[in-house]
Amino acid sequence: MNKGIHEECDHFVQLAKDKVKKSMVADIESSKSVESKVHISFGMFLNKAQVSETSLFILNYQLVKMNFAICYSFGVS
Repeated sequence: MNKGIHEECDHFVQLAKDKVKKSMVADIESSKSVESKVHISFGMFLNKAQVSETSLFILNYQLVKMNFAICYSFGVS
């Protein structure tokens, strides 16, 4: 990845650092959000004012390229 991408990633990490929380799942019986014992992801949301369209496009493009390279190296198409 080029230097600009690293700076964009660092920017998103700084925005998210204090806001990342464990992802919740929907309880089948109550439809309420509950913590899962097997679902272990974490995440957060950014509002539009925090992110430029260009930043997201560049970051998404780099992630797609990395994903393609990983799939290609394992013979997945």
